[in-house]
Amino acid sequence: MKQRKKPFGKKVAIKTLLPIYFIWVVYALQITGKINYFKLATDPAVGFYTILTAPFLHGNLSHIVGNSIFMIILLPILIRYYNKHYAAVMAFGVLIPPTVMYFLKIPSVGISGLVATLFFFVVFTGMFSKNKTKFLISIGMLSFFGVVFIKGITSLVGNGVAWQAHLSGAVVGLTLALKKLIFKKTN
Repeated sequence: MKQRKKPFGKKVAIKTLLPIYFIWVVYALQITGKINYFKLATDPAVGFYTILTAPFLHGNLSHIVGNSIFMIILLPILIRYYNKHYAAVMAFGVLIPPTVMYFLKIPSVGISGLVATLFFFVVFTGMFSKNKTKFLISIGMLSFFGVVFIKGITSLVGNGVAWQAHLSGAVVGLTLALKKLIFKKTN
């Protein structure tokens, strides 16, 4: 008899909560003045290393709360249904959006690029899946959060928001989803 996978176990909890815990620790250090926000935000004038530091900083409490909520929703889905892609999605989602911002010379902070990567990867991979559960998750994500993400990847999101980071995260997520689909069909 085939044993069913637990939908959410210890591994899912750790791989979901650890990145969120890390950004909250950084935020706590940031608001207590232990970290100099302006020396770590993505900025060519400061240095190339800011590509690695900026994703973990956040502009304010609502910024980090919003990103945390989406990560709590999206990371378990990624881990449960696309676990072998977890490392690539996380790495590219954390590194490419701030790199784009660095070369565009637009100062930015936050893990929103990763959030957009997660959303677009889960949605587009699920949409083209033959698995009903993945497809329904994809449709559900689009129904509940689609407008938020479409608005977030355009200049409609408003002043002071680096929508270019969101857009680059969306491109990363879509590219990884297409790569997964194309690679799967060639095997």
